Amino acid sequence: MMKKNTKEKINNLARLNPVINESRSSGELQEVIESAVIQNSWFTKKDVESALCAIQEQLFSEEKLTSFIADYDINTLSPKRVGLILAGNIPMVGIHDIIMVYLSGHIALIKYSDKDRVLIQWLLKKLVEIDSDAKEVFIEVERLNDIDAVIATGSDNSSRYFDAYFGKYPNIIRKNRNSIGILSKNISDGDLRLLAYDILSYFGLGCRNVSKVYFERGFDIDRLLRILDENNEVIHHNKYRNNYDYNLSLFLLNKKKFLQNSTTLLVEDENLPSRIATLHYEWYDDVRSLEEKLHKILNKIQCIVTDVKLEKLNYFHFGQSQRPTINDFADGVDTMKFLLKV
Repeated sequence: MMKKNTKEKINNLARLNPVINESRSSGELQEVIESAVIQNSWFTKKDVESALCAIQEQLFSEEKLTSFIADYDINTLSPKRVGLILAGNIPMVGIHDIIMVYLSGHIALIKYSDKDRVLIQWLLKKLVEIDSDAKEVFIEVERLNDIDAVIATGSDNSSRYFDAYFGKYPNIIRKNRNSIGILSKNISDGDLRLLAYDILSYFGLGCRNVSKVYFERGFDIDRLLRILDENNEVIHHNKYRNNYDYNLSLFLLNKKKFLQNSTTLLVEDENLPSRIATLHYEWYDDVRSLEEKLHKILNKIQCIVTDVKLEKLNYFHFGQSQRPTINDFADGVDTMKFLLKV
């Protein structure tokens, strides 16, 4: 049976939804978003609102939280101090870890990314106004000292430092991962438009953004290029445009073969990660052989979107890579299960 305290926390989180909506109406949220955009010029008002709506739908839904928590036996007798090193590549990407710590009954020592501090701080301020006890749960720090466990999100390079510093503690240390798309040659234009969102949302900066696609032999790449062109507002963003121009110049200088439209440079490349404003691709003839190939590099894949029925790999439909549900854990590691064993 769910503990009363957990029920209260779920109710507190659900009460954030009307608070956020009221802040939209009053103009307060608009001011917060403007501050966040000033802090990180990769953030846009549209992207922040998109991320916030997804958070409201998943993390602040009483129904979904209740269903989610029913799978766990929360019985935290002695709260532990859990260090959180947050990423800042897309808006509020670290809020999931914070909410998991809150629900688990532990204390979150939060080291924010300098790129994404304003939005999460505002959300937690609103939560503390609802639950005054939460001010003892969310502790902002610049260095992680006196901790019992750690959850750190970073790059392959930073993960080596995290391992060195925090390897002696129970930990989740996340490294670079990328998401991929697998396309049949008969994919519909509607699905391609959803794939365009998976590729271009948040300017492709998230680990759940598709950085590489696998085309079934016979697919007409011009179809994807035309549909990606429908999202040409991204090219008007100064930093994205600079990356597009730089990579275009680099490809021309190195006489690299590529395809292009106004938003994206397509390059045939076996690597999963691609540069900003570029998309890697490969061809496949048999989806079962492709599954075998991908199964060997699953530790580098965050999620897969496809219109093909896969037998051995988990996958999402197009348009869902940046709309994770509450139990779509980063790197496939169950954060709540980890926290309850600390």
